[in-house]
Amino acid sequence: MNDTIVLPLTVFIVDDEPPARNRLKDLLADCAAQLSLQLVGEAGNGQEALDKLADTPAEVVFMDIRMPQMDGIELARHLNKLDHPPVIIFTTAYDGYAIQAFEQRAIDYLLKPIRLGRLFDALSRARDAV
Repeated sequence: MNDTIVLPLTVFIVDDEPPARNRLKDLLADCAAQLSLQLVGEAGNGQEALDKLADTPAEVVFMDIRMPQMDGIELARHLNKLDHPPVIIFTTAYDGYAIQAFEQRAIDYLLKPIRLGRLFDALSRARDAV
C-alpha cells in the first residue's frame, strides 16, 4: 500500500487589478479538483508581493507584467535571486513582453483572458518543476 502524501502546491497571485485576481482565484479553484493547490496570498504590485512572499513563501507565483511601483519583470528578477526561487507564470494582457518573461525563467506566459485549459497545463508544468 502506497501512502504517499501529496502536499498542495502553494500559489501566490500578483496583479494590480482586483477583478483579475478574483478571476484567477476562480480558475484556480476549478483546477483544485484535479491538482492539489493552496492559495497562500495575493498582492497588488511587485513591492507588496516581495514583502508578503518574504513572510509566506510560495512555490508558484502568478504575476501580471504591468503594475505600479514594481512591474512583473522586476519582481521576477528579485524572486530569481532567492535561494529557492518560486516557479513564475506571467498572466498579462500584453504579448510584447514574452521574451523578457522567458529571460526571467518564466515557466509559462498566459494571455488574458486566461483559459482554464491553459492554466491547468501551466500548473501541471509547475508541479513537475517544483
